[in-house]
Amino acid sequence: LYRVIEAAVAAKCEAMNAPRIARFRQRIEWLVKHGGIPTANGQRWEAIVHLRNDASHPSDQNIYSPNMALETLDGAAEMINGLF
Repeated sequence: LYRVIEAAVAAKCEAMNAPRIARFRQRIEWLVKHGGIPTANGQRWEAIVHLRNDASHPSDQNIYSPNMALETLDGAAEMINGLF
């Protein structure tokens, strides 16, 4: 799911003609700086970076209840929709 968010951030950067940026965190920083992400949402996006890194490079297994999974999905949809 966090990779989907990352893909949405990359698509937003491309839509805004951002220079080639390799790292997720740097793409978010660029979007905040250039108005693609409101500054007020910067901390929330910083949390997404950490969650994405934890999911992409796990040190242990995470188990989510159905409610936690739905809340995560709703939050991801909200973040992606906020980009477009």
